Amino acid sequence: MKRAEHIRNIAIIAHIDHGKTTLIDSIFRAAQVFRQNARVEERVMDNNELEREKGITIRAKHCTVEWKGCRINIIDTPGHADFSGEVERILSTVDSVLLLVDAGEGPMPQTRYVLSHALRKGLKPMVYINKVDRKEADPILALNATFDLFFELGATEEQADFPVLYGSGLAGWAVSDLSEIEGGEQKGMDALFEAIIKYVEPPLADEEAPFLMQVSTLAWNEYTGRMGCGKILQGKLRKGEEFLRTSTHWKDSTDKENEEFDIIGTERTRAVQINVTRGLERLEVEEASAGDIVWISGPKEIGIGDTFASPALEGTALPPLGIEEPTVSMFFLVNNGPFSGQEGQAITLRQLKARLEREMHVNVALRMEDLGRPDGVKVSGRGELQLAILIEEMRREGMEFCVSKPEVITEEIGGRLCEPMEDLVVDIPEEYQGVVFEKLSRRKARVRELQNLRTGLMRIFFSVPTRGLIGYRGEFLTDTRGLGIMSSRFSGYAPW
Repeated sequence: MKRAEHIRNIAIIAHIDHGKTTLIDSIFRAAQVFRQNARVEERVMDNNELEREKGITIRAKHCTVEWKGCRINIIDTPGHADFSGEVERILSTVDSVLLLVDAGEGPMPQTRYVLSHALRKGLKPMVYINKVDRKEADPILALNATFDLFFELGATEEQADFPVLYGSGLAGWAVSDLSEIEGGEQKGMDALFEAIIKYVEPPLADEEAPFLMQVSTLAWNEYTGRMGCGKILQGKLRKGEEFLRTSTHWKDSTDKENEEFDIIGTERTRAVQINVTRGLERLEVEEASAGDIVWISGPKEIGIGDTFASPALEGTALPPLGIEEPTVSMFFLVNNGPFSGQEGQAITLRQLKARLEREMHVNVALRMEDLGRPDGVKVSGRGELQLAILIEEMRREGMEFCVSKPEVITEEIGGRLCEPMEDLVVDIPEEYQGVVFEKLSRRKARVRELQNLRTGLMRIFFSVPTRGLIGYRGEFLTDTRGLGIMSSRFSGYAPW
């Protein structure tokens, strides 16, 4: 089948702080996205106020660069486990992933998580060993650990035969062989661009087939309303052209392996606006075709995983995007105290529900339950940080409300009450291991492995209940004098 040889679609995935957004800054400079005299902020993709304050990526974002006549669509993804729902759904939009691995730390918990989803989708990753210019870097050890991780996750021979690049996202260079950087020579980003063009498969481009795409991301436009983003799988769509929007859901929300789903409803609508990304800008176009990543407005309602299809494909629907379930919940309540209305304008339950419903449309990793209470609703998410970010965003928007303490979501499995578990990894100076062991043992953590790192730190692997980690991060930073690094990911359910 014909492919769009002038297009490459790739997502950058990694553990938190392994340098995804910084690498994209260097890609922009190398591809001359900005004028030479333009003032460009660091981590330009992190354009949200909270993202810049906290130094993390919260939402997946699209950008495009041109290289030797090839258009490379790049998606920057969050690295924190609480926002991994963004990564899961964005993988349906791309044809490959660039896995970043810190040359000093090697693969970390979120590296395993995002890579497992990419391999399950059948994508063939590329690997970029980042930060090789640091004193504590050991790129060979990091690469060997990455190979081991691929095999642990059941990668096929084709997936495990991945191309490897070494470099520094901050300094803005990449090479395909470590011998090329001996003597400190910096080669620029050419090797990365050439590897993307060579190894990333161009998207299928059957422009004669009826139009078909699946929504993976949502956005809001003041003039046209909700917009759905996704990769056009086949055909073309012109502005003003009619198409069908079909919503689906899994028959059994706990078992997404059997791929059985129901069609909820179908809406006939028109493409009011079609946008594409060029550089960092979103531009309106009259027509888009197979292989393009586009933003389309028109339907009154759009949900993550909806199918957009030509009327010729009536009755056709793509499977819903499988997103893992939340593990932590909180109650969002109306402030009925004596100082109600002092700090915000939006204070009613109706306003609170409306804002949360908007969030549910955009963030599929969250759930909202109306339990019939007159004073609030229950909101569930992936972790403390995800809910904390939501609360802070709402507060800055002028909303005033109360929240309960977070609680874990339990499940009954085989007649036994089970709770969510986390794989926890901490890097700490040796003198603080005693207090960390003591505090975590009180929180029901079990040690799985200990490693001595070249940097003089200890790396300790724990298995710990999610409830044991609630409220622990601040305590951990205090106990380690701010020198400890802690990361975790959901690993499954175990008896309470």
